[in-house]
Amino acid sequence: MVRYLNASLLCGILALSAFAGDDEEDNSLIYPGYDLTAAKTVEVITASGEVVKGENMAANKFGTSYKNMKVKDEAGTLHKFKLPDDVKEITAKSFSLFKGGFRKPDRDIRYVTVDVIGKSGKKTMVQQLNYEGTDKVLVYNHPGESDWNTIPMTNISYLDVEGFYISLNGGELFEMTDKEYQKKGGFEKAFGSCEAVMQKYPSKKERDFDDFDKHLKTYLDECK
Repeated sequence: MVRYLNASLLCGILALSAFAGDDEEDNSLIYPGYDLTAAKTVEVITASGEVVKGENMAANKFGTSYKNMKVKDEAGTLHKFKLPDDVKEITAKSFSLFKGGFRKPDRDIRYVTVDVIGKSGKKTMVQQLNYEGTDKVLVYNHPGESDWNTIPMTNISYLDVEGFYISLNGGELFEMTDKEYQKKGGFEKAFGSCEAVMQKYPSKKERDFDDFDKHLKTYLDECK
């Protein structure tokens, strides 16, 4: 039993080390899925437009989204929010090691309330995944193509993102999955307006969904 526990602990440490180091080696324009429950300081814009700045006292998940949050503002007042109904967006300014935020982003991370595609009247909170070229394209995690995972032997949870919600030039959100990207014209829908992307990645093999970040970089670098 002790040998098993030691082996499990070692695996957990190795997994944690690799996980924590990913950001330093990753030059992708797409940020990982950070868990809002681990946020420390936040800025909340409510559905009515009020801005609340303070400390995240508690946030709870519901599926791949969130169901409620408590924020203590700078004056010590506790604000309770039902998510996603009560807020337009939440920006996490910092993450707490104690709450499992060992892997910390190098910038503020934004979460927004959006309509669930294909489900009229239903809303959810998604994480913004890109912060460059947002006047041209916005990328969020697809709530139906994401899942929570936990690093072994730790309390660190993260969102494993396998699909996106995308908006081009401020337009309506559309969904993008692996299947849609290659087999249903998704690549062309996202990047068809950019000749540079189409020429650089002419074949299906070069249009693999796993290379979405590379396609996005070309789109932002070479297309107006």
